[in-house]
Amino acid sequence: MAEYYTKQYYTGKRSVHRRAVYKGIGLTDEDLNRPLIAIVNTFSEVCPGHFHLKNMVESIKNGIWQAGATPLEFSTISQCATQVLGLDGIRYDLPARDLIALDIETIVGTQLFDGLVVVTTCDKTIPGALLGASRLNMPMVIVPGGIMDTGRVGGKEVSLADLDEKVFSGKIFDMPDEEIDEWENNVIPGSGACPIMGTANTIQVLSEALGISMPFSSTKLAGTAAQLRLAKRAGYRIVDMVEKDVKFSDIVTPQALSNMMKSAMAIGAASNSILHMLALSHDMGYNDKLDIDYIADVSRKIPCVLNTKPVGEYYLTELERAGGVPAVMSAIQRELDGTQVGISGKTTAEVCAEGKKLNEASGSRVVQTMENPVMKNGGIIVLKGNIAESAVVRAFKHSKNRFAGTAKVYESQSEAMAAVEAGEVKKGDVLVLRFMGPKGGPGMPDCFGVSGAVVGAGLEEDVAVITDGRFSGFAKGVGVCQITPEAASGGPLAKVSNGDIIVIDTENGTINDEAPDFLEREAAACPERKEKGILRIYSLIAGEAREGARL
Repeated sequence: MAEYYTKQYYTGKRSVHRRAVYKGIGLTDEDLNRPLIAIVNTFSEVCPGHFHLKNMVESIKNGIWQAGATPLEFSTISQCATQVLGLDGIRYDLPARDLIALDIETIVGTQLFDGLVVVTTCDKTIPGALLGASRLNMPMVIVPGGIMDTGRVGGKEVSLADLDEKVFSGKIFDMPDEEIDEWENNVIPGSGACPIMGTANTIQVLSEALGISMPFSSTKLAGTAAQLRLAKRAGYRIVDMVEKDVKFSDIVTPQALSNMMKSAMAIGAASNSILHMLALSHDMGYNDKLDIDYIADVSRKIPCVLNTKPVGEYYLTELERAGGVPAVMSAIQRELDGTQVGISGKTTAEVCAEGKKLNEASGSRVVQTMENPVMKNGGIIVLKGNIAESAVVRAFKHSKNRFAGTAKVYESQSEAMAAVEAGEVKKGDVLVLRFMGPKGGPGMPDCFGVSGAVVGAGLEEDVAVITDGRFSGFAKGVGVCQITPEAASGGPLAKVSNGDIIVIDTENGTINDEAPDFLEREAAACPERKEKGILRIYSLIAGEAREGARL
């Protein structure tokens, strides 16, 4: 390769000290006379989604070597939030995104690289990678870790989301030990992202829709030969991008991010994806147009066409058989900008054509049409009213368009979960879970512990939960989250009192407290929390949800 960024720093007498450092790890002159590609490996032994990534990294390295560049690997954090659902530790979940972004930005910024590959799977690592890359603006590829196969319990396909509901509802205590053992040993059969459209798979899928990962890569079964071949090709592609100087901003254009947002509606995305897309839009400088209002508009125009759990009937393994993400995008192709070119070098239109062909050949019903969708609205609905300048609700095809209920206010998840388990929560209640926002949490915790308890108690469509926190992609039921402004900032949620009538209207996109004196009330004070470290930082400077809850 004739010219590339690091050539100026690794040739000539002024570069001797830099070359000496890399010769200290065994690199040769030939290795240092080629472009240097950073590989960020998020492998860990604390998360099934990342446990299998070492083999993928080796395939990527082989591709990079073969294409004429030198790969250099380093690691960053990854985690599985399941371990702390309903506990105080869940407050660290979203901050992990920003730590990953800062980690990648810092290491790549100090070590001098020509290109960047991030190998990652789960829901905070991919957004963290995108935010870090947006600040570096260099050639970049994401290689997603793919999906986990379904578990089998009692002869039926299952996922971790099913077990979580049993745990948080308290039903686990009524199950015989033999059945509990069967669930524990079989619900997670191996590596990858849990095989429903939770946040992890949502973000993997949307990275592909954005064009920053290889077509068909996000739905590959983890650990398969097909996945390893795609990983090697990603290695080829990053070297080609370096040679042609194709930067992150050349791929992640406003039109590409718009395609991503539209695809989120088509797949019935997890609500966390809204935070991450808004954070990326802000970092890219696109937030003057691609904001929460744009998402609200898109959600009314783009129907949900993907029939996968928890919104629909199938597991993600069926989508892989039916042509993957390109098949879904082909179903809404007329709404997408087909001229956008992803890291594969193909246009969106070309990728959609491949997906359509595979979907038709499969005979599957997992991808439906805009004329016969799973839901007429997008998978996400934005609400506004006297409680919120903006809030987000994930739509389900069986959900009511209107819910009116009586407020019961809680300021901790443990308190709300205890009330559900004690039978104090009844049909027609609206659980108001506040001071869970970016500053109030702090860290904007996932409130699945509460929603899971409600669903597990058989109250899925009879009790609503509203919060300025987040909901897991596993969450079901009537749940409104990401209420902005948050209660800790004096937002209206801090004015809600026990006994108020709350009306949630997804048809008209509104959420209101009908108490006549509501707006005149004083806002409740945020409970004092003496935090340290990253949670302290969040409590001081974190932005609102409508800005991506970003630092």
